[in-house]
Amino acid sequence: MNNVKKAELEDYLDCKNIMMEIHDFHVENRPLVFRKNNDILSFEEYKTMIDDNFLFLEKTKNQTIGLVYFKIVSLEKSSLMLGKKVLSIEILGFDIRNVRMEISIKQIN
Repeated sequence: MNNVKKAELEDYLDCKNIMMEIHDFHVENRPLVFRKNNDILSFEEYKTMIDDNFLFLEKTKNQTIGLVYFKIVSLEKSSLMLGKKVLSIEILGFDIRNVRMEISIKQIN
């Protein structure tokens, strides 16, 4: 059974590996847009993501298989739009070696 949880400091390498896999996929499939970069996520950047409280992981018993990082963004009131807050998904990634073709929805407490 999988478990969704907030990321912690000890999850850094798992998150970095998944993000590297995502980036490598983009580099391979969109070389005119993405460049190879091995420094994809510094520990300081990771700590900021955790401090924001918006980084969640999907874990099996033994490993992290997915992550989602989101922010709440305030849209300013203007003559065209009412001001409001929206949820912006910044990063959504899964370790494709371990994801089955099934979709599950989990409530995050």
